[in-house]
Amino acid sequence: DKPHAGDDVVMHYVGRVVGKEEFFDSSIERGNPFKLKLGAGTVLPGWDYVIPTMRVGEKALVTFAPKFAFGAKGTAKVPPNSTVEFDVELISYRGEDVTKDKDGGVRKSILRRGNGFLTPRNESTMTLHLKCWHGDRLVEDKEHQFILSKSGGGENPVLLTAGALRGLGTMRDGEQCRLTVQANYAFGDAGYPDLDIPGGAVLVYELRLVDLQNKKQIFEMTFEERIEGANKVKAQGTEHFKAGEFKDALTCYKRGVELTDEENNTFKGDGHQREMCQLRLLCLLNCAASCLKLKRWAEAKDSCTKALSIDGDNVKALYRRAEASLGLSCPDESIADLQRVLKMEPGNKSARQRLQQAEERQKEVRHKERNLYSSIFTRMAKDADPDSQKVNVFDEAQARFEAEKAAQLAKVEQAEEAARAAAVAEAAKAADVPPNGADTG
Repeated sequence: DKPHAGDDVVMHYVGRVVGKEEFFDSSIERGNPFKLKLGAGTVLPGWDYVIPTMRVGEKALVTFAPKFAFGAKGTAKVPPNSTVEFDVELISYRGEDVTKDKDGGVRKSILRRGNGFLTPRNESTMTLHLKCWHGDRLVEDKEHQFILSKSGGGENPVLLTAGALRGLGTMRDGEQCRLTVQANYAFGDAGYPDLDIPGGAVLVYELRLVDLQNKKQIFEMTFEERIEGANKVKAQGTEHFKAGEFKDALTCYKRGVELTDEENNTFKGDGHQREMCQLRLLCLLNCAASCLKLKRWAEAKDSCTKALSIDGDNVKALYRRAEASLGLSCPDESIADLQRVLKMEPGNKSARQRLQQAEERQKEVRHKERNLYSSIFTRMAKDADPDSQKVNVFDEAQARFEAEKAAQLAKVEQAEEAARAAAVAEAAKAADVPPNGADTG
């Protein structure tokens, strides 16, 4: 095989101006092989034409015209408009590492460049020709039409593993590439018995992105498209919820929230605003219901709080937030929300039962707190200096309380005495009698 665009190439070279014996540059002389990314445009243009024709270990003498070398400017050692030649040896090459952590688990070589700048996004509609090999065995050679799910599953082809998805995400419309995917980005130690792929298998792919239609970004969508999209994902979420697939349901409802997000709302007018808010409210309530099923209490509470910012007296939002607060061991907050529910709906049996549970939970929490403080005070008493007088900490607390109470009473008495004295002074002044009542005659 031979190198392709995007490959990381290692080679040796010696460069000379044609007609001169001395070299102007040599990786051999430096003692370090030269490394480049093929097709990146960071080296002499001639290399992008020469390297793809070579095999590992091959040596060649190549000549570059000025436009494929240093051009009209030249360098300090190469005169302008010089034709140069290189003795070159291809040492090795490998595909570009496209993994997030750059661990070499997925390497990509571009066989044919694509068009434009669009790359696949989540929920892109595409036609993909997929070839997959395990060793010398061709596992699949098939064209697929599907809506991409970047989290996996959905309509994705079975062989579109995490590694293949990683490579696909870097492709452009019309591009063809080769991927080498290590086992930890493919089927791991388990393999895939249905396709006779053993555990630990390294897979090689050849992908061709025949057609790509990206889904619009929210800010690109019309009001009608956003409403239609939100209603669609809400309906899908409800189907997942009924089937007990709460994670999938939550994903759908979250998408509905995104589509109706006020920050993304560029539409004006009361009618549009009301319809968007109503749909957002329903999606938030359903997010909360899904989170409660998954015991994701904090997320459920957050969704309910956002729902209440739209409709402050929404009974479902209050009730579900109360459940979430109970799950978070916050019975006081749960009680407050349930009391609001019962104020609006006195006959709500579920709320009344839940309120009883919350009150019982509140008692348990307070009992545990008392036991905790009692334990702390007891430990403090035991840890006191053995030579000091043993004092019951509860008696100390009681004594402090009595002292503070006495001080407060004294202040009250002083205030009352001052008020009486002021009243006497005022009366005496009105009668021209000195404040102490003494006769001045």
